[in-house]
Amino acid sequence: MTQATPVLGGIHHVTAIVDNAQQNVDFYHEVLGLRLVKRTINFDDPYTYHLYYGDENGTPGTIVTFFPWEGGRHGSQGSGMLSAMSFSVPAGSLAYWQARIAGYGLRQSAIGSRMGERNLELYDPSGLLLELVESDAGVRGVAPRNSDVAAKHAIRGLAGVTLTVAEAEPTAALLQDVLGFRAGLTEANRTRYLLGHEPTAARLDLLLRNGLPRGQVRAGSIHHVAWRVAMMRANWPGASGWNRPACK
Repeated sequence: MTQATPVLGGIHHVTAIVDNAQQNVDFYHEVLGLRLVKRTINFDDPYTYHLYYGDENGTPGTIVTFFPWEGGRHGSQGSGMLSAMSFSVPAGSLAYWQARIAGYGLRQSAIGSRMGERNLELYDPSGLLLELVESDAGVRGVAPRNSDVAAKHAIRGLAGVTLTVAEAEPTAALLQDVLGFRAGLTEANRTRYLLGHEPTAARLDLLLRNGLPRGQVRAGSIHHVAWRVAMMRANWPGASGWNRPACK
């Protein structure tokens, strides 16, 4: 039986672990202006909320979700883990975001540039590293109506994620040979892998950090990234009996 190469359509959602539910709502809804799409529970831990944010329509590719573990221990950044998530914003909007974030007294970087795009780094209340990039990457969502962030500045969706590794070659082979990514630009110790067509391709940045200890995924860490697929194929390993549309 031949394994078919999965046809991935971009990011479906990113999920992270945080340490306080109310701070999470205040930041992602009030500061970043995302819509609180849904509040449910973590089905593996029904005593924990599962909070979903996204665009006005809850469009896949705009969704970030969180498990708030109240009072939980914080993880440590290191190799073998997702270390940042990026949101796309319209060109020329980073000055607005820089002033808005400063008004809330939150940590942020100066406006910089990476691979020809302007970007701004900031941290959420649990210490998650986020990036705002002036880019068309990823899904272009509909700006939430119940937000004081004007549509001309609003977050459009997820542009990509950063994966920190101690060795690049094994993960690069998986991304290209198994998952169907293609290699893009390299800048210093960062190589960008792309899904879809430019300029809207979703990205995974592979960040090489030799000798970095392995990270620990706890509060303040990204738990996983989920990729969109159009169809589960019957000849995928472990997919026996499946041949129906999945989440797009």
